[in-house]
Amino acid sequence: EKSYFIQLCQEFPDVFTWSYEDLRGFNPKLAQHTIELDLDAKSIRQKKRLVNPHIEPLMKKEINKLIEASIIFPIKHSSWVANLVPVRKKSREIRLCVEFQDLNRASLKDHYPLPSMEQIFQVVSGLERFSLLDGYSGYNQVMVKEDDQFKTTFTTKWGTYAYKKMLFGLSNDGATFQREKDMALKG
Repeated sequence: EKSYFIQLCQEFPDVFTWSYEDLRGFNPKLAQHTIELDLDAKSIRQKKRLVNPHIEPLMKKEINKLIEASIIFPIKHSSWVANLVPVRKKSREIRLCVEFQDLNRASLKDHYPLPSMEQIFQVVSGLERFSLLDGYSGYNQVMVKEDDQFKTTFTTKWGTYAYKKMLFGLSNDGATFQREKDMALKG
């Protein structure tokens, strides 16, 4: 079975993503993440936090990758500014997370249904075989609506940036991703 998937990857390399640069994403006319806020919400600029200087080179490298892949962009003015939180992966690389608690509290909730584990097990029960393919940086394939990008602003030692593409940790990210996946599978 493993050889079947290797052959599949070799036969259709253009449909698999191996790096940020390979991400094509969903058509922005069909799929965008919107950040709708409560009418009473007040924007918050978080105070910049200090970061361990030993991991700064790794952070800078990851930020450069995100800029090159057009996932983030430099921004000058934003009423919403969050902190960047570097998290070390098992591979010793750095994952950049953004502290969006303030923005998430102010966001209206999207109640699009997400499948439960029970529903997933019902679908696969009785099957002789099934496979899972992991979506590489799946969230980074959905554009953030242009008018909402400033809300994803985060600050670093090297400047202030915002996301063009959705990232994990935003309120409603799961609902947006599930909706877009469902639409894509329906054709």
